[in-house]
Amino acid sequence: MLPSCAVVVTGEDVTRDWLFVVGKGGQRAHLPTHRQVWTLARTMPRRGFWFPDGEGGHITSQAVSAAVGRQMRKHGISGSLHRCRHTYATSLLRSGVNVRIVQELMRHSSITSTEAYTAVSDVERASAIAGLDFAA
Repeated sequence: MLPSCAVVVTGEDVTRDWLFVVGKGGQRAHLPTHRQVWTLARTMPRRGFWFPDGEGGHITSQAVSAAVGRQMRKHGISGSLHRCRHTYATSLLRSGVNVRIVQELMRHSSITSTEAYTAVSDVERASAIAGLDFAA
């Protein structure tokens, strides 16, 4: 089993339709591949690690987090790489995706975990109420 701190993506993990991932606790999943991910995947090696460490292995999540953190600070962006998961979940929800689907895509076993990742604004709440049709 791969360590939870691994950032392991290989060419064999990505197809036009599916992205194979291993998450916390060794949980394995196949997620739909976004067309832009597939476009990028076609420029990457079809075999072996996409992010090698130079010693025959793969880079760690700590290395990725540190590199992204440096770039975020360089460009005046506050937060951390993990914040991208919050943005991902909120973007899905705001685009009209059912919260249960968001939960599945986030690979959360509990909807309560997903709720902590999604933001709902006062404008969205007001719009939801305004959109109710009681004429029926």
